[in-house]
Parts: sequence; structure tokens; C-alpha cells
Amino acid sequence: MGSVALSGSDVTIIDDEIITDFADGACVQLAFDTPIGVMKISKDGNAIYAMKYEGIVVKVTLRLIRGSYDDQILNAKLQQFLASPDMFTLMAGSFVKRVGDGQGNITSEVYQLAGGIFEYIPGAKMNTSGDTEQSVTEYKMLFRNNIRMMQ
Repeated sequence: MGSVALSGSDVTIIDDEIITDFADGACVQLAFDTPIGVMKISKDGNAIYAMKYEGIVVKVTLRLIRGSYDDQILNAKLQQFLASPDMFTLMAGSFVKRVGDGQGNITSEVYQLAGGIFEYIPGAKMNTSGDTEQSVTEYKMLFRNNIRMMQ
């Protein structure tokens, strides 16, 4: 029998607040968009390697129900950042992805995040045709430090 992965009961925390007011679809995304390693081949086939530190930046996207408690909490943090970036306390957080093997065993994939700021101000729209996206607030954040663990 092949491997099985049953997903569910994930947990997202930003600054000690458990985020629960998620919208539809991919409501939490962690993305690493830049490579962590680079290599160049030079004359005679010599290889040069380097760590690319930009690659440790994680882009976090949260899709929340507009006007919810969690939306209000993150908006308050965003307003603090906008009002005084030099006095802003960098955000910390964690994302725990729980995966079952179909036999009652759980593996938790844990991302520990630190050094977070907001990347964009959330947008808004009005749609008279009943588009549900108008009831979603999307926060995009950047975190400098991250650790991925399996427990």
C-alpha cells in the first residue's frame, strides 16, 4: 500500500492570536518565491556556490472573512505599522499543518515565523452580482525568520 496523507485541523497563529475566521479556498498560503541556493559554473567547469538569503523570506497570505474579529485584529496591527513603522513590533507566528497516515498517526509540519511585517494594504471591491470575494479580506505579510519542523 502507498503512502496516505489526510489533512485537517491546521492551526495558524499570529502574535499569540489563533486565527479562525478564514474565508473560502486556499485561506492560508506560505510561499518561498526566491531560491535559497545559487550556483555558477566558470571556466574549466569550476563551480561556485552561495547561499541566497532572500530565499528564507516567507510570503504569508491569509484570506479572512471581511469585518471578522481576526480581520479587526490584523487591521489594528496594520494601522500601527502604517502610523509608525520605526516603532512597530515585528510580528511572530506559526502555522501547523496536521497530516494523518490513515492509521491514527499524526505528523505535524510546523513553520515557526518571526520578523513579520505587512507587504500590502488589503484591497476591497463592491460587486452587485453577488460575488463572494467582496466579503474577503486578504492580508499579505513577509516574515524574515522561519523554521520548518516535523513532529
